[in-house]
Amino acid sequence: MTHAELVKHALTTHLNEAMWQRLFSRPWIDLFYGPSGSGKSATILEVIKQMHKATGQVARVWIGDGSRTTYQDSGLIEAGAIETCDYSHRPWPQTVTNQICEGYWPEDGENGPLVKRAAPHVGLYVFEGLSVMSRYLAGNIQGGLAEQASRGIKLGESSPIMSVDLMTDAQGKYIDGSGPGTRVGGNPPTHYNIVQQHMMGAIRRCKGLAVPVIWTAHERQGEDKNQGDSVIAPEVFGKALSAELSREFNHTLHFTLATKVGEKVDPTTGKKVKEGAAEYRIYTRDHYDPDGLVQTKYRAVTRVPPTRTQVMPEYLTGRPGEAIRLFHCLIAEARAQFLQED
Repeated sequence: MTHAELVKHALTTHLNEAMWQRLFSRPWIDLFYGPSGSGKSATILEVIKQMHKATGQVARVWIGDGSRTTYQDSGLIEAGAIETCDYSHRPWPQTVTNQICEGYWPEDGENGPLVKRAAPHVGLYVFEGLSVMSRYLAGNIQGGLAEQASRGIKLGESSPIMSVDLMTDAQGKYIDGSGPGTRVGGNPPTHYNIVQQHMMGAIRRCKGLAVPVIWTAHERQGEDKNQGDSVIAPEVFGKALSAELSREFNHTLHFTLATKVGEKVDPTTGKKVKEGAAEYRIYTRDHYDPDGLVQTKYRAVTRVPPTRTQVMPEYLTGRPGEAIRLFHCLIAEARAQFLQED
């Protein structure tokens, strides 16, 4: 069977409501990472839509950046398929991030206190995402690490970094009491280790939710300590953990855009000019930049039965919603083939 025939077979056999019901009948945890605009949130919307259609359950989405607009404009909130909440303004980030990864949700409106109650109607949690949550922990919100530094709190061997709103005299010396005294902190090296360890704990906490979980992240360069090579991988406030994060997830999918170069005739000059069209791609395993602009390997991991890896192509194309449907069909096909083996 050629790969095209395999894809057609997988779509014909597995693309149905029963597949989505099976997918959401057990817990799993996936990571979608890539640059802004690469289709991560749009893909999550497709997963939520199919889940709600197949099971009637709701997705709870925790958001810390501008991706909220994507969910608000989808129509799925009004349809009762999504509940969203922004965590980025809440004080005491270390406590908040622990709680939301354990299933807490606001009571009495979005800004109400977080409480933990049974939520049988929830079939999926989404955390947008590793990168923005890391910056939230490290930031100047009350209780954030930079805010603690602004109050002179020293962690480890690193001296706190701070700035205070004061005026200076003619010699450039700060004059006490000359300004409002507003303090802003920065992040010394020790903060990076604290945030990375806290985020690793957050990922592991959410495994206790007992339903599927999707995290998102931006990308950055890190180092594979086992191979001694640089890789581009999910971002978590610094690069120390980036190359190792895929161990914590079932699937780590890299989202990116490939530029398809063609020609068109300029309507004014009548001359042929080059034209670039973006192709959405979801990479399923380690790969290199499709445009050849970066020579560093990108990290991606798909866990399929070991004798069925040929079922899954290096990348999937199409609109984000189409590609993720195909991905899950191919996973289902790989499992079906594995069970039929002698």
